[in-house]
Amino acid sequence: MNSNTQLNNIESKLNTLIELLGTPKQWLNTSELSHYLGYSKESIHKMVKSGEFKQGHHYHKKIKRLLFNKTQIDNWVQSDTNKNVNNTNYDVDSVINDILKSVA
Repeated sequence: MNSNTQLNNIESKLNTLIELLGTPKQWLNTSELSHYLGYSKESIHKMVKSGEFKQGHHYHKKIKRLLFNKTQIDNWVQSDTNKNVNNTNYDVDSVINDILKSVA
């Protein structure tokens, strides 16, 4: 592998990292939370109705929309003994290791 190919490879992987990390959002709508947790929107609404998510703590209702506090949702996930969250989050350590291997 020549140095130009290696540099292009590194640049591509760094761009992937930048896209994935981005600026984190503090407030998520129902659709974003659904994607973030890997639950359906219907499941999110059921958790709101059942009291699993608490208004004023996990979410706020503004102009007929639910806005979820990402920090409180993360705390909820970590305290949940049945962590059924979809494991689709990108493994940043894996990308960094790939970058380091391609440089070596």
